[in-house]
Parts: sequence; C-alpha cells; structure tokens
Amino acid sequence: ALLRGAARHRDLYNHRLALRGEGVEALQAQLESWLAGEAPEGVTQGSARGSAAGHVAFVFSGNGAQFAGMARAAMDRNAAFRNAVREADGLLRPLTGWSGAALLKQGVTAEELAGTDRAQPLLFLVQLGILAALAAEGIRPDLCLGHSVGEVAAAHAAGILTLPQAVRLVVARSRAQHSRRG
Repeated sequence: ALLRGAARHRDLYNHRLALRGEGVEALQAQLESWLAGEAPEGVTQGSARGSAAGHVAFVFSGNGAQFAGMARAAMDRNAAFRNAVREADGLLRPLTGWSGAALLKQGVTAEELAGTDRAQPLLFLVQLGILAALAAEGIRPDLCLGHSVGEVAAAHAAGILTLPQAVRLVVARSRAQHSRRG
C-alpha cells in the first residue's frame, strides 16, 4: 500500500538520479560524492522524457511462461484475480472437463502443464487474472499485444473478443496444437 500510494501521489519531477551499489554505506558515499559535484562510478543522472500521462502497453506471453505452482498465491490473496479466473473457468470447464481454477488454487504441477491442451488454457486464465488485478488498481492498457496464446488474451483485453469467444478459441487452439505434438 505504501509503494502504491507513493507511485500514485508523488510529484512527477523532470530530474532523475540512479545509484547502483552494494549496501547503504556505498550508496551514501556515492550520493555525497555526487552532491559535492563529482561524477562517481555507479551514479547516473538524467531527465524524464515524455509526459506524466504516458501510455500503458500490456504484453501477453505465449506457451513457455508456465511453471509449477503458478498463480497459487494470487488465487489465495487477490480477490480480483481469483474472481476473473473463476468466471472464465465457468466457461472453460464445460469445454474441457477439468477446472483450471481448481488446478491453480491447489498448485498446478509440472506434469499437468506438460501438454498444450492444459498449459495454454491455464496461461490464459492467469493472464485474465492479472488483467483483472491490475484493473482493480486502476491500471488499464492503452495497447495490447501478445504472442501465441497470449494473442487471444490480448484480443480479449482490447475488447476484440468477448470472454466466451476467447475461451472457446483458447480451447480449440490448444487442442489443435496438442494433437500435433511429437
């Protein structure tokens, strides 16, 4: 909450200073050196570009971003994430015969992610959850793009596909790819 408040309510000054070092003492020495008019190693100075009203792009990944246990903590701790996953799972389950929300909640295993027929729908659910969690914080994309199954999530996020259309497309796409494996 503290970081979110600082990010949302701080003044957007034009000047920037970045310090890179190990430990508080090293950073303090760099800052004191810079304040004395020197140019210490590990210190970068610059100015902001653009305006405070910049644009936000969301990039949705394809297959390969999945990992065992993905989204388990988000399912437990983030209501917006969990609700979005459950809503999409209500459309996914009748088409697949399994619950993506249940797999994510219990901690999906590497074996369950081995085939694209499960991995891609699960990635899609996670992407929908992230989209909802960010929206709940007031963060919405101006531009969406994706790779592979991420293209479907991007099309949904951009309003091109409805949720039912996106779920059906992900299921059909993942089954087609799974049937061609090997």
